[in-house]
Amino acid sequence: MRRGLRRGALGGLALLAAGCAQPDPERHFAEMQASLLAKGWLRTDIAPADAPYDRRDLERNFRLIAFRTEFPDAGDILDERPLSKWRGDLTWRMLGEVRPSDRARMETLGARIAQATGLEVREAGTGETARMTIMYLGPDSRPRMRAALGTRYSDAQLQMFDAWASQLWVVCYATTYRGGDGRWNTAAMIGIRDELPDLLRDSCLDEEVVQALGLPNDDATVRPSIFNDDEEFAFMTEHDADLLRILYDPRLQPGMTEAEAAPIVRRIVDEMTDVPARLPARERARQAPAKPAARTPQGRPPNPLPPRRGVGEQVS
Repeated sequence: MRRGLRRGALGGLALLAAGCAQPDPERHFAEMQASLLAKGWLRTDIAPADAPYDRRDLERNFRLIAFRTEFPDAGDILDERPLSKWRGDLTWRMLGEVRPSDRARMETLGARIAQATGLEVREAGTGETARMTIMYLGPDSRPRMRAALGTRYSDAQLQMFDAWASQLWVVCYATTYRGGDGRWNTAAMIGIRDELPDLLRDSCLDEEVVQALGLPNDDATVRPSIFNDDEEFAFMTEHDADLLRILYDPRLQPGMTEAEAAPIVRRIVDEMTDVPARLPARERARQAPAKPAARTPQGRPPNPLPPRRGVGEQVS
């Protein structure tokens, strides 16, 4: 999950609590996108000049995003999780109400992912099993897809699908599946509401695909990034591509703890000569500008209410 759109979530919960009908989804999400754009959010620039970062920022942010999770298992300490990575080619297929622009967006994203990770990213061919299934489903097609998936997956494996299909405020989600020894992500299922307007639709795709590769967390202090619930950036930024570069360095292995990986992460980051070693003080001051009042926690649902986007994990 990337960003909560929690003000919208609260509105939906209030309607449900009052026993009122939920708003028309297309109108609801169109108004939500318009509101975000009016605030200057959902930015499409991927290397923003007003959000510089240095190697220490990358090191810190990687540890926050790669070794934490929004949905900790029972018994997890401080939500810490071992490192996970995608294994093998990333072959994808889109199902449902797919538009030409959806494939075009995935082609663009896939090229950037391939450059950052070294993975081969391509649409699955005819008769080939796709390892990442991306579903664009409207209210009529979601029940049919649930019935079809129910013949292949258990109810426990479809918990995220069910939450997404039944709750208006869960806009999109990803579930990853780990095979073999349980360390590698080997498959993923992504759901995106067909009711979404174009920019929110594309933004969901960017985040859910990238999070399925092994960057599962969101953190309010990570910027410039899609791994932040404030909705400031719509697309994977250069900062986020740098996080993928770190993750897919062969010196980092899935299953490593944060303590085991920390010295390796520092060495990798110190070798990234295209990233400043340390920002000058004047640039540091620009990195985290004061956020407008609308971004404050007022009106957001308290934990543990789940945010609008989710990443779950299953071990096959």
